[in-house]
Amino acid sequence: EVGGLGSLLTRAWEAYVPAINYLTTHIHAITPLSVIDLVNVGCWRVLDLVCRQGRIREGFEQLHSLRKVPRTEVDQGNYAPYALVELVVEAVARGNWEQWWRLERKVDGYCRALMEFSDDLMRTHALKCLARTYLSVDVRWVEAAAGRTWDELVKRDGVGWDREGDLIVLRRPKPR
Repeated sequence: EVGGLGSLLTRAWEAYVPAINYLTTHIHAITPLSVIDLVNVGCWRVLDLVCRQGRIREGFEQLHSLRKVPRTEVDQGNYAPYALVELVVEAVARGNWEQWWRLERKVDGYCRALMEFSDDLMRTHALKCLARTYLSVDVRWVEAAAGRTWDELVKRDGVGWDREGDLIVLRRPKPR
């Protein structure tokens, strides 16, 4: 493991950002990284930009620069972190919770740890969409969709919905 990159797993950005920068500017200049390592580091940088910093435009720009990396070694090994990271960036840009949730289960641990910076943002967006779309829903369905129990949703996410047994009332119809 290259100096400090284990901090990706703990989401200690104060440690992994300098490690990635040192790896790409100093170490790579002396001992070039393999294409796979270069793509990995580029993907981590993109996810940091998008998920932690919320800089989606810069993330797309970094993805564009990753497209210029020679792909022969990557393609021969069926190595597809780039494609998954591109889908993650699209999911964040579009607020697509379902795509986000599915991708979080497909990426490796390093990417997943970086994606966790945007979990609350994506969950909040999904809950707002639920509230605008439905009047009431089953509590188990909301818990499964949000990845949290009802109590966690109330305490951590501050949902102000009413619960009536196994039903959550998201909004009540206005009388005419």
